[in-house]
Amino acid sequence: MTPEYLKIEQAARLIDVSKWTVRKWIQERKLRTYRFGGAVRIRKSDLIGFARIRPTKDEIMTIF
Repeated sequence: MTPEYLKIEQAARLIDVSKWTVRKWIQERKLRTYRFGGAVRIRKSDLIGFARIRPTKDEIMTIF
């Protein structure tokens, strides 16, 4: 099965965050990217794995 690659905007929509948050994670090297020519893509399986370990908005709000 061929892995599915997402644009930054698609990745952001999939896990309900802004595209700027995804770009920040990429810049901080928290999220792996792949380049195809000049295009930046995120492997869907990498994104899902990353999203599973990060706290949800509700979990963060219980701290405050």
